[in-house]
Amino acid sequence: MTISNHSDQRYVRAGMALNDTARTGRPRWWRPVVRLLGAASLLGMAWIHWHLYGLGYRTVPTIGPLFLLNAVLGVVLALAVLLAPGRWLRVACAAGALFQIGTLAALVQSLTIGAFGFTETLNAPLILPTFLVEGFGFLVLTAGAFGDRVPAGGAPGGPWGQRMRRRSG
Repeated sequence: MTISNHSDQRYVRAGMALNDTARTGRPRWWRPVVRLLGAASLLGMAWIHWHLYGLGYRTVPTIGPLFLLNAVLGVVLALAVLLAPGRWLRVACAAGALFQIGTLAALVQSLTIGAFGFTETLNAPLILPTFLVEGFGFLVLTAGAFGDRVPAGGAPGGPWGQRMRRRSG
């Protein structure tokens, strides 16, 4: 094991392995859970749009092709979240989170002021599941984008982490 800095040496002396928990403050299962839940929410959103496209949204000018594009991009981003190598996971999660919140914002716009001459109603199919899937997906993917940062020094950061490093040194 290569020890990169003095802070890492303290973790090794204390008997802590330099795994994800020691480096980021996150347990080892963090990334796989974010990958699976994030990809599942993106695939759920893609399926909803594909299903609605098939139910008749394909006939709505501009909105129909955008539903199809949403379904395709949802699958592409789900694959990116699942397959992105370590450091690119945060980028894939950020792209997925932005896509989820953008899609949710477009739904809210179509329910309120309309979009491209089309106004949606609350009686439309899959409104509640859409809000739940896209809202949940946004939260999970945002956590994946921001929750795995390694602070300077390689240990959990913030004022508490700095105090702990000073005391143990």
